[in-house]
Amino acid sequence: MLFQIGGLKFYREGTLYALHIGLNILNMLLSFAVFVLSTKPSEFVDELEKRGFSPRFGYIVTSVFQIIPQMMGTMNTIMDAQRSRGLETEGNLRTRAKAFLPLISPVVMSSLINTRERAIALEVRGFGAGKRKHGCQIGNVTRRPGDHDFTGTLHSGSYCMEDRCMSEIIIENLRYRYPHAKKLALDGLNFSVEKGEFIGIIGENGAGKSTLSQAIMGLVPQFYKGAYGGKVIVDGIEAGKTPVSQLCGHVGLVFQNPFNQLSGSKGQRL
Repeated sequence: MLFQIGGLKFYREGTLYALHIGLNILNMLLSFAVFVLSTKPSEFVDELEKRGFSPRFGYIVTSVFQIIPQMMGTMNTIMDAQRSRGLETEGNLRTRAKAFLPLISPVVMSSLINTRERAIALEVRGFGAGKRKHGCQIGNVTRRPGDHDFTGTLHSGSYCMEDRCMSEIIIENLRYRYPHAKKLALDGLNFSVEKGEFIGIIGENGAGKSTLSQAIMGLVPQFYKGAYGGKVIVDGIEAGKTPVSQLCGHVGLVFQNPFNQLSGSKGQRL
């Protein structure tokens, strides 16, 4: 036994083993720190792709490198807000700790939200896409297990009106309510968008603009669950029944956060 602290006894073999493990972990952390500080993520991803790695792998690598800067940016923003309110953020160790502890919850929550949005971004970019399906299937609506309607009943089948297949986007009696919400986010929307037509959707916060965009992309109801009814037809394909990874060949979604929208060396050059 080397020494004893209270009821804890430290033996030579155990101490050396713990020291060995600790030094290995420290070595990995220092190596990663040197790599991060000396290598630009865009150049690293470029080199990986030149050597035959998939761009998907490059996106994942770049996303990992972006996590820490995003967390630091969020923390700096919150600290600036604290200073603007007259809170002390600098000084002795006790003052710094008092200012740092309130940062933990919002920074962690922001990271979780960004992680969820990155998961959506992967779906929207078609990371799980197989063969793309195109064309407009004409016929009557067939309801089978798998479809969604507002009553909670599930059906399936393809849908497209014969006289409206020329429209790029068709919204018919679209209704949606988020889980645990009492109010409808979308209530009986009906409109169509013709080929070559540009439209703008405006409204106050909470009016359902983002929800409508997500419904056109198929994220509602596939990713965001809840009570769903009506039809969303995109290029002859019903968005609520087609996997997002296949639908992304017909419609795209731009995110508010640029880090989640464009990642990787190619995205940074756009």
